[in-house]
Amino acid sequence: MPETRKGFGDVFSPTKPPASDKSQLLKPRVRRETGPALRVAEDPAPSPSLEVAAVVAVEPAAISESVSGRIDSKGVYLPPGLLKLVKSRIHAHKMDDEDKTYTDLLIDAFESIDFDDVTKHFRPELNISSSGIHRRVRRKRGTAGIQIQLRLDKGQERWIDAKAKETGAPSRSAFVSYVFELFLGPS
Repeated sequence: MPETRKGFGDVFSPTKPPASDKSQLLKPRVRRETGPALRVAEDPAPSPSLEVAAVVAVEPAAISESVSGRIDSKGVYLPPGLLKLVKSRIHAHKMDDEDKTYTDLLIDAFESIDFDDVTKHFRPELNISSSGIHRRVRRKRGTAGIQIQLRLDKGQERWIDAKAKETGAPSRSAFVSYVFELFLGPS
């Protein structure tokens, strides 16, 4: 005889599996390895009876480095006043039917400035007083700013980071900001 239900709510109540089936409810966990990405390698001589492909480990860094011309966005913070100057220069080029980007303007700035001036800005000379002791020189720091995106490939990014380190800039943003100041400032 079928089981009789007392009410409509019993229709949605969970059914209890027998104790012997509880081991079959959950599949055992398989731990996934974290690390290098996997790719499927083609077998040069496929056998008709074997349908499995070999799995070969590939480093994620090797994948991104192998893509030639890959461009990434890198954020740089500029003070609001300087950002206005940069945008006005970009818009002036757009009026001349030139499609200039922030990155193009930065490269123009690198070509026209003297990096010795940048180094002097971030590594000032010590002024020794008559007593023979020098005053502590405060390190130049960046200020609060608005982020812009520079579209750089890996070579450009490494070059900018190397120049920033060489000149003693505390960050990429401080370096780029001062380069723009030298380039766009009063001549």
